Amino acid sequence: MQGYLDFFTLPNNERYYDFVQGKIHFFSMNSIVAEPDGYHYPSVQATWLENKLADCVNNHDHWRLVYFHHSPYSSQQRATWSDWPYATFGAHAVLSGHSHTYERIFRNGIVYFVNGLGGKSIYPCGSLVEGSQGCYDENYGAQLVTAVGDTALMFEFYYKDGTLVDSYILDGTPTPIIGLVSFTGTLTDNEVLLEWETATETNNSGWDVERSFKRNNNFVPVDFVASSGDSNSPQFYSFTDVLSSYGKYHYRLKQISTDGSFFYSDEINVHYKRTTNEDTTPPRILQAALVDERTVDVEFSEPVTGADEINNYEIVGPQSIAIISVVYTDMIATLSTSEHIPGDYTITVNNVLDNAGNVIDPNNNSANYTSGGAPAVEMSYFNATLNGNVVTLDWETLSENGNLGWDVEESSKNTNNFTKIGLFVDGAGTINTPSLYTFNTSLSKYGKYYYRLKQISEGSFSYSENVLVDYKRSRNSALTSSPNPFNPQTTVTLYMDKKEAVKINVYNILGQLIVTLFDGIADKGEMKFIFNGQRLSSGTYVVVMQTGSSIVNHKVLLLK
Repeated sequence: MQGYLDFFTLPNNERYYDFVQGKIHFFSMNSIVAEPDGYHYPSVQATWLENKLADCVNNHDHWRLVYFHHSPYSSQQRATWSDWPYATFGAHAVLSGHSHTYERIFRNGIVYFVNGLGGKSIYPCGSLVEGSQGCYDENYGAQLVTAVGDTALMFEFYYKDGTLVDSYILDGTPTPIIGLVSFTGTLTDNEVLLEWETATETNNSGWDVERSFKRNNNFVPVDFVASSGDSNSPQFYSFTDVLSSYGKYHYRLKQISTDGSFFYSDEINVHYKRTTNEDTTPPRILQAALVDERTVDVEFSEPVTGADEINNYEIVGPQSIAIISVVYTDMIATLSTSEHIPGDYTITVNNVLDNAGNVIDPNNNSANYTSGGAPAVEMSYFNATLNGNVVTLDWETLSENGNLGWDVEESSKNTNNFTKIGLFVDGAGTINTPSLYTFNTSLSKYGKYYYRLKQISEGSFSYSENVLVDYKRSRNSALTSSPNPFNPQTTVTLYMDKKEAVKINVYNILGQLIVTLFDGIADKGEMKFIFNGQRLSSGTYVVVMQTGSSIVNHKVLLLK
């Protein structure tokens, strides 16, 4: 790596930088976990990208492409730490590699390209992830990106024999830019006051306020809040929801743009509890763990407020530790800090309250953790696949430093209730070459299951990101067709688990809409539609079924 940096002169700090080529502004990011300015969001590197893209939006730079190595979304393997809010930042598209496949994915209001077929071995695609428009693993190839003036940006992927595999056109319509600064919920009696702020808005129609009870992932729209219009200054919104039943409620915003595209905000939650038995138990810190040399996780005993305030934390150790930012989710506060040197540290938290107003217990408001210098484990990926009722967890480390191994933990309800399963997985100790690990477990009940790894070293531990599998009763695909191939028409069959709004469109391989087969409310059960290709040319067409919570793609082949 040093030889590479010595040979080339690259912008900025030579690890992440930007440059302009014609009409395209490129942003080259460093997704390697050893990046000293952080490889996750939030981090120093992420703030640099956010500010750079904000400047580009204000200066009306036409095309803005972000690229890096590890794929945020992929049907082969994904790196969860590289999943940043690129659309909110103002990017038009994200390109990555690492997974040795080619894939185009729509998620969170932006298109992601996985371009990993440039060389070395080819990986199998696996099951398509949500938003995937197709995954290819049959040959090596390359991607051609062409800016057509200010009107369009064309992405084409070719196999090395010249076969055009995929083509996508990003037109010149201004990209919806919604800079969501904050989204909070405050419970008073049985009323929830939702408040959010935007820094900028372009082409924003407004928001569907969506609610889910007891985190069953069945979000339903409660009401629509219209946008104040295009703006480069802060805008403030609020909505009050009245609750009729006790329990935990989750909220999110579905931002809808004028062109019909949309993306979701992060979720927030409120807990509406009976007050007959007053809660007098103060919250406390359960544990603290060093995730890497610039990241500390603090786990609380119950939901609290004030855990996202930097000034409520103090870290004492062999050197002064600065706290750069705090993100609080699901009773865990993640602190981005200055770099730790080896040694023992104590973190203390003050001015944090639970939902009943109890201040954190002064006898249980601190925790100890240890830094061993270099990260104990440099993780490449952590995946979960389901085959029948067997879950296979596999992960790869790029290096290990004093790693004893892992406890595998499972939760069948949510991300707060993990328990250890199976035997301890031994680590490789100290090693500087990649190591692969696999763990299998069987499921006896249908439902969603979350998994995480608890990496253990001598005197310290840290948690991986969570991965999810959904064990459902097996059935045929939600979308089928017969005959396939067909000439001149085929019957498209839709299977529905519940009554729901559904839209079924047919596109050609260029992404152009051919026909809408259905747009309305579909009842539970089976529905059939005829797709007639009498006036169409031979080729592959994609039938896309979209509901409020999922997108299903089905390819059909017209042969004349």
